[in-house]
Amino acid sequence: MKTLYILFFSGLFLVACNSNKEKEGEKTKGNTVTNKSTVPIIQSKDSTGLKIAFYNLDTLQERYVFFKKEYEKMTTKKKSFEKELLKKQKEFESFIERNEELAKKGLLSQIQMEKAQIKAQKLQREYTLYEQEKSMEMQVEGEKKMTLIYNQILTYSKLFCEQNNIDILLQSGSASQLGYINPTMNATNEFINYLNQKQTDIDKDLK
Repeated sequence: MKTLYILFFSGLFLVACNSNKEKEGEKTKGNTVTNKSTVPIIQSKDSTGLKIAFYNLDTLQERYVFFKKEYEKMTTKKKSFEKELLKKQKEFESFIERNEELAKKGLLSQIQMEKAQIKAQKLQREYTLYEQEKSMEMQVEGEKKMTLIYNQILTYSKLFCEQNNIDILLQSGSASQLGYINPTMNATNEFINYLNQKQTDIDKDLK
């Protein structure tokens, strides 16, 4: 399931922002959250250059509270589904073993064995159908939830840039196509703080 979340967040996206607000805040050190600042210190290469920053997606998934809660909910639901599948599988196997034992002892007539075989096939079909339908249902639900979170991150990344006079916000991480980014452009800590502080507004947007 986690692969799905990564696929929805994988790749690179750029957010162009325009604002004339002054620079302020504390400098981010690596990916470690050391303060609650939402204002990164990002230097332009020259007086007319673009102000470019980036955030690490892997770190965001670990520290963005809303994402963690939603992921934990889906993980719990997945475990419950797997538990139900195991229960159905054991019931099926128990039915087969019980009837095989009766057949070996000669306690089943030909008609009874045929009925047992028909029921076994029915149980197998029901198990397969349940697994397919439930898996699809969970996949669609997961995709919908991840799309909502993804869209909110896009929306609030734009606001984050506007408030901090950032022209381009890049996304780095294990699934990113970026080879190298200067660490001085790292705004991961501040962006995560910003999202967590804005969660009340994000919750309203999601309703």
